[in-house]
Amino acid sequence: MFHIHIGAHKVGSTSLQRFFTLNAGLLEELGVSYPQVGFGTFAHHPLAKAFTESKHVHERAELKAALARLAAEAPDKTFLLSSEVFEFARPDGVGELAEAVAPHQAQILFYVRDFTRMIPSKYAQRTKTGGNHKNFDDFLDIAHEMRWLAFTRLVSTWAHHFGWDAIRVQVLDRETLVGGDLLKDAWAALGLPVEAFSQCDPASLEPVNTSPNWVALEAVREVNRRLSTADLGLPKDEKTKGLRHIKALEEARFAVEGLRVGKLLAVCEQASVEAGLADKPGQYLTSEQWSTLHGLFRSEIERLNRRLPGAPIRVPSTRPPAERTFLPQLSELTAQERLRLGRRVLAARQVKKLPPQVIETIGSAFGVRARPPRVQKLDAWHAVTMHRLRRALGLSTGRTQELERRKELAAARRARVANNQAPEADAAGAPAVTATAGAGDRAGRRPTLMRRIERRFARWSRRLRGERPSSS
Repeated sequence: MFHIHIGAHKVGSTSLQRFFTLNAGLLEELGVSYPQVGFGTFAHHPLAKAFTESKHVHERAELKAALARLAAEAPDKTFLLSSEVFEFARPDGVGELAEAVAPHQAQILFYVRDFTRMIPSKYAQRTKTGGNHKNFDDFLDIAHEMRWLAFTRLVSTWAHHFGWDAIRVQVLDRETLVGGDLLKDAWAALGLPVEAFSQCDPASLEPVNTSPNWVALEAVREVNRRLSTADLGLPKDEKTKGLRHIKALEEARFAVEGLRVGKLLAVCEQASVEAGLADKPGQYLTSEQWSTLHGLFRSEIERLNRRLPGAPIRVPSTRPPAERTFLPQLSELTAQERLRLGRRVLAARQVKKLPPQVIETIGSAFGVRARPPRVQKLDAWHAVTMHRLRRALGLSTGRTQELERRKELAAARRARVANNQAPEADAAGAPAVTATAGAGDRAGRRPTLMRRIERRFARWSRRLRGERPSSS
């Protein structure tokens, strides 16, 4: 027997393939081989691409021949292949696959999902990988034009070469899955004993590739949109021969792509949790959109039930959601919420390593003005210098102590006015501050030289930042 799991995308395929890989030894002991022919990290994606129209396939003929040899050398053995890339196999490619495994019987495992859950999941997947910059409503318009919403044609292609008896279609829902779980359902489809499921690796039972909260997802979409459209101030002229410009361009490209592909989602998710926005309510589908998608899903299931032998596929019972109050996007957050979120994104270690112009572009997505590293170094130098000057002049070096001192002087002044006492009869014991007081009685006032130095430093800082001088 050849069990061939063909998807679909965003219907638990990653969880299944991780489960198969981590339990490959147990499967082998139970008589099911998860072969290494055309194997990738967790699945047989390279093998599946050999039967598609993809131009990025090397050794296509060698992969097909290796699969045929595997089937011919062990006609009595049971094999398991898994890849959602099989979903894109061309009709003649499906026929070639049927010929390659011909010595064996075949079972085609295909999991489907209610479109009301699959489309938001696809939106999340495309957005977090940087492949979508549109909001959900615009993305849904594109989805209606794709073949995601018509899986009957795909199943018919595989049934044409393997027969309708070899097709097993299951809806991803607790009500329809064996044991209410996807992994247990696939275990049963392979014909394995139920009691052996308890021997599986516990790590393989954990869910993977889950959708993030909408705040983090929309933050990723907005940042990716700005990074792909903004002028990052990098050299663009292909005729530029300066090594410094070329190096800056290459470093920026690697840094930006590394962030967008593997790190930006984790940064935004962590920032949303720290900002207290991870549980902010919101939904993508309106009631009308939900009804349309659910109706299309039921129609597809009804078409399959007219062709598939045996018990019909059962559509799980669902309820339409409440009316959508807003379309989830970053602009729906308040200005304070965007600032909280943006500051935490910019504070992430992965973002601090990026070029200054990239950091500024990321900050603009949240309305946060990112300070370039040069300005940050200037601020640190300014703070250290002022600290040393205060210590040299015998003043308080801590801002908290200075504020407390000012509060004490103000309270003493108010007490004198309330008691109608002369400065020398101050009951609070605070030093008297008069217009003719000597230098020794002015402990609470900053010396004139100190004030002039601070103003001079402030002017220098503003000039270096490029800010306009204040009227004061």
